[in-house]
Amino acid sequence: MQGTGWELGTVGDFGSASTNFYFESVMSSIKKIVDVWGGEVRFRVALNPATNEIAGRFVDLVGRRRMQMEAVYKCSQLLPTRFL
Repeated sequence: MQGTGWELGTVGDFGSASTNFYFESVMSSIKKIVDVWGGEVRFRVALNPATNEIAGRFVDLVGRRRMQMEAVYKCSQLLPTRFL
């Protein structure tokens, strides 16, 4: 991710596999990593609370959370959304 302003953040344990990155863009390489090892990519920005400036930009590769949203309707009224 050299030259992008982003750096590697948290990376989960996904076992071993292999792939190559020759003459590819950073986003294409990230997509290839997800295709080979799985997981989710999360872009995260850290702020400096004293100055309210960006302190760091991180790309995390974490295990899939598989969070599903479910809306519940009752008597034609939308109740608060629940996360499973």
